[in-house]
Amino acid sequence: MRWEEVTVHVSSVGHASVSAAFEGVHSYESATRDTLHGFRSHEHMQRLLDSLRLSWLEPRFDADEFVAATVGLPASWEAPGK
Repeated sequence: MRWEEVTVHVSSVGHASVSAAFEGVHSYESATRDTLHGFRSHEHMQRLLDSLRLSWLEPRFDADEFVAATVGLPASWEAPGK
């Protein structure tokens, strides 16, 4: 489709902000224990769910299920330089 024929451009701020939700989740590595610790993970996931609902999106999972799903993710990634 040609740019001038598009009625809602993909660069539209409204489209980008309504069709997505974002929440930053902080984690810190413990060098002495060689583990990764999430900071207030449940609160971050609850804010993500609140953002989704404000966008009229209804998630199938609750905050506890989101936290449980993310716990194993960092362990499956290899850190650069290791």
